Amino acid sequence: MIKSLRSLFAVAVSAALFLSVALPSPALAAETTLTVAGVTSSGVTSAPASANADGSKFLCPADGRTFLRVKNASGGAIVVTVEAQQASVNAPGIGTVTVPDITVSVPATTGDKLIGPFGAAYIDSSGYCHVTYASVTSLTVEAYYLTPVR
Repeated sequence: MIKSLRSLFAVAVSAALFLSVALPSPALAAETTLTVAGVTSSGVTSAPASANADGSKFLCPADGRTFLRVKNASGGAIVVTVEAQQASVNAPGIGTVTVPDITVSVPATTGDKLIGPFGAAYIDSSGYCHVTYASVTSLTVEAYYLTPVR
């Protein structure tokens, strides 16, 4: 009996090692990099991109000037998630605070949401915000940066 259990354990460990090596990590998914359009006093030309099933990323300085626009023309609401890059932050006078993902439901048919701005807790070490979509059917996205008025 013990020999059978050892054999079963060896097979389970081998399978686990194989699966951990053979399957791609979700972090290696082929995100689409969105071009960030600068909004100036003379305006900006809208150039939406189709949402990617593997998600999107866009450059996002931590200055409170970057937004994501999501338009949904599908027949059902779609949830968009901006992934927190830090599990918690230290809030002065409060202490440690958990940072949740930002989740926004974009309504069906004529849904149009502007999401942001994004603080440092949502920006990875390379300066990107990462977004996932519950569905990408008839969903378009655009990233905007509000340039300062001088």
